[in-house]
Amino acid sequence: MKGRLGALNAFWERDGQSLGGVNARIPEWTGERYATLLQLAARSGQEEVTAWLLEDARADPTIEAPAATAAEQGQASESDADPTQDGTRRTAYDLARQRAIRDVFRRCAGAHPDWWDWLGAARVPSVLSKEMEEERDEKKKVRRKGLKDKIREREAKEKERERTVVEEAVEVKSRPKHEESATGPRRLGGSAGAAEGIAGLSPDMRAKVERERRARAAEARLKALSGRAS
Repeated sequence: MKGRLGALNAFWERDGQSLGGVNARIPEWTGERYATLLQLAARSGQEEVTAWLLEDARADPTIEAPAATAAEQGQASESDADPTQDGTRRTAYDLARQRAIRDVFRRCAGAHPDWWDWLGAARVPSVLSKEMEEERDEKKKVRRKGLKDKIREREAKEKERERTVVEEAVEVKSRPKHEESATGPRRLGGSAGAAEGIAGLSPDMRAKVERERRARAAEARLKALSGRAS
């Protein structure tokens, strides 16, 4: 249940046969309701232990598990859909709630098809080969890359929009008053529009507008001083 494979392996080499072998039923006095170690490991989500039981200990995946309790029937899986929806007999595969654990069964079925009746009595729906996993991983990479590209594109558009808003706000705020009165309201509605536009910006963007306005004003003063000196 805790995934301590090293301790389990050493214990099983010493006492496994005296306990009845890997497919022996778990005694009722333990309070554990699952029939075999494989069923318990699969239900507990212990991927490494499940793989060891299937591959090394050759645990039988076709042994029927006890019927589901009312609590189990109403319990939703934390990560993937519960495969036991049809009300028929259950096996260790059916007890696995995580996809990673179910993939252990499918992987073993693909590597050792002659060991058990995987697709029948063991209720494993399909095998999983190395090629299939590589193809699935490649599809995941493509989807992740596409998602990252979309995120970068969206961020670039957002930055461009912010830059445009800042430039327009600075332009309106820096415009001389006589120009505003002569030309009338512009895109941001003259001085009133500038105030409204800036008021609608975030604090960071308002700070950007103010810094840009001051920089332009300083540049204009320097040009005026240079003209007088010449």
